[in-house]
Formats: sequence, C-alpha cells, structure tokens
Amino acid sequence: MLSLPQQRQHQCWLKVKCVGTVSNRSGIGAKVRIKANIQGKEMWQMREISGNANGGQNGLLAHFGLGDAAHIDVLRIEWPSGIVQEFANVDARQQLTVTEPSRIQMGSSGVIQVRGRRGLADSVEVTEDFKTWTPLGSLTNSNGIVTIVDPNFASGVRRFYRAVETK
Repeated sequence: MLSLPQQRQHQCWLKVKCVGTVSNRSGIGAKVRIKANIQGKEMWQMREISGNANGGQNGLLAHFGLGDAAHIDVLRIEWPSGIVQEFANVDARQQLTVTEPSRIQMGSSGVIQVRGRRGLADSVEVTEDFKTWTPLGSLTNSNGIVTIVDPNFASGVRRFYRAVETK
C-alpha cells in the first residue's frame, strides 16, 4: 500500500476561472462540467460559479478533484447568457481561465453569427454612425446560434452590428 504522501503525488485536479463578456464579468451562474476517466470509470462532475466562499474555497473558481485522471475528456461551460463552450483533452493539474466568447461574431462575406439562449428571438441591427440602427432581420434561436447575412457588407462603407434579444 502507498503511503499518504505518495498518494497525493498521484492526485490530479483542475481549477477553472470563468470570465464573462456577455454574462457578468465574474461568471456567476456559469455551470462548469467535466468528463474524465477516474479509476477506470467515465465520470461527469459539475460546479456552478456562485461567488460564495464555502468552507474556505473560492466560489469564483470551479475546482475538480480528478483522482488518477491525467486529463479531462470534455470541459463544458454553460454561461448564463446561453453561450456554451466545449473543450476536449484538457490536461489536469492546472488552473485555466476561460473567457466567454462574444455574443455576436462577424464572419467573411457579411455572415453574422449570434450566440444566445435557445428559444428566444434575436434581432440583428446595423449602423454606420452609432445613431441610427437598422434591422437586418430577426430569427428564433433554435440551437444556440443564429446566422444572418448583411446583403450590403461589400458596399465599402464601415458598418457596425449589434444583437438584441426580443421578447
């Protein structure tokens, strides 16, 4: 049998700090889930970022004990905004800082992707002067991401976009 100090050398862990950009900056309300093979068994664990310090632990960090698992198969963060991030094959024994991706992202050729909560409608608007916003369209978000195309993207005029959740 191994002595206690030797056992601790083999214990793996992971700490995750969430930094919100669309959600609150502290990531409060984010659910952090991991899947790892611990002692030969596939196991899921979940921590919710609360901001409360219980038992001396920092409530802004999701801390996972991994036993003998040297890596995490899946790290999944479900942000309060509805954005979901997934990472695969994450090494253990580290503290990660994960930043929430933007709610709206501009692709090539005027393709705009909006991330948000499933089942809610998003209106995408465009402006050239930040004073007058013109709707490009409104779509119901069925899978977490909606895509819309700006037909005037190649006009040569600099354009700015925003996404607005509609009720």
